[in-house]
Amino acid sequence: MPSFLKTLAPLALAGTALAIAPAASAEAPRPISVQIQYDASALTSHDGALNVLNSLQEQASRACRYDVPVSGAPRVDEDCTVQTVTRAVAKINDPVLTAAYHDKTETGVQLLASQE
Repeated sequence: MPSFLKTLAPLALAGTALAIAPAASAEAPRPISVQIQYDASALTSHDGALNVLNSLQEQASRACRYDVPVSGAPRVDEDCTVQTVTRAVAKINDPVLTAAYHDKTETGVQLLASQE
């Protein structure tokens, strides 16, 4: 196993609600469960914490992706993504990560994930 993978800490989050259907649809939101990995050794610096935060955002975005029923086009539930990142930051409970999260969210910088 590569050495960088040994420093990744898994974090399981369950019960995050994912609204997979538009408001006009009769489908009910379904819960998701996601295991998030992060590099705990990166949390020693603000820049490292920002990298972890970006990784959390990307992982949450992937977990909150769904296909639109009619077109089949992939979409990301932004509320689900924000809730998942918020819960992950709270569960990790690292002061440097929490500070980076507050810096990003309180300054109005929107967390955006790639659409890969």
